Amino acid sequence: MAFLVSRTDYKSWRGITGTADDTFIDLILGWVSNDIRDYCSRDGTNGFESATRTEYYSGPDDAIIQLRERPVTSITSVTQTYAGGQSVVLESSTYRVDADSGLLSRIDVARNRFASYNATYLGQGGDFKPSPRFEEGFNNFTVVYVAGYSTIPGALQKACCLLADILFNGRGRDLSIQSETIGQYSYTLADQKRVDDIRMSLLRGYVTGGA
Repeated sequence: MAFLVSRTDYKSWRGITGTADDTFIDLILGWVSNDIRDYCSRDGTNGFESATRTEYYSGPDDAIIQLRERPVTSITSVTQTYAGGQSVVLESSTYRVDADSGLLSRIDVARNRFASYNATYLGQGGDFKPSPRFEEGFNNFTVVYVAGYSTIPGALQKACCLLADILFNGRGRDLSIQSETIGQYSYTLADQKRVDDIRMSLLRGYVTGGA
């Protein structure tokens, strides 16, 4: 698993010039990178990094699937697998992807528009479901696509540094103690609110499905 910020950059952030803490720094950068990927619902191994991905989705019986990674560079293939085991590769003209949001949408080729809901009128059939759509099923759609950043955004790197600082500064401390005063000396340990503030200010826009 690659770090979202390099050891060299983190040490520059901290003003560390020696190598004595390198092993510990690698440890906490790994923890924090994994935490950020998990919080943002990204791939735990290479989330945010540009890579070819093969993912399986259960059809929602709707016209849209939210891909796990973004921004999307290209869609290689979308394959539907039926209960009997047969598979069909969907024509690229039958779907579109929004690169920034990672939303994959079905297209009504005959009407040259996005899928729309069927209306039910008196005496006529209708199921109030979009057509065409990603039909309901368990892991019945396989999407192969390229997504991620060629360079990790600065906000993600900053968040990684800030969260790593909490662990670095808390090394060897009893983290159950939130504050302590000894004579004229006192300090307050970073708590969950600090973590939440970092997530809200720097990571909110990178959560899959988020704005």
